[in-house]
Amino acid sequence: MLTRGSRPRYTWTAPDGTKNQVHYILTDKRYRNGIRNCKVRQDADCGSDHNPVIARIKVKLQKNGQANNKGQTSSKWNIDLLKDPNVKVQFEELSEDNTTKIGDINDTDTLWSEIKSCITNTAELMGVDPQKKVGAPDRGR
Repeated sequence: MLTRGSRPRYTWTAPDGTKNQVHYILTDKRYRNGIRNCKVRQDADCGSDHNPVIARIKVKLQKNGQANNKGQTSSKWNIDLLKDPNVKVQFEELSEDNTTKIGDINDTDTLWSEIKSCITNTAELMGVDPQKKVGAPDRGR
């Protein structure tokens, strides 16, 4: 555990002059080793009788998405088919026809689910189905 010299730790000065340590920095057990330094800044002029508590932390973040064997993130849809201009135009027309059938919906959740179903239905009709996960065995179902 990191030990510091004997510095004042009070974070609040009461109107009668009493000094108390009332502010703390709480972390989850998972990140407790990430705290590098924690101190109270008595010299900060913040217009209050409270002193700010400052912590230096170091957290390693995980990369977003899973990488396949080539180091690239696998996409959910097989969009290589949409690079063909004829397929792209046909997909746009079908999705536009499906979305015009939705009508007036005031609820955003319902509207989103309708738009999502229109796009997925169009993708299934066009053969732009979701790709299988990389490395998943094909069990012939």
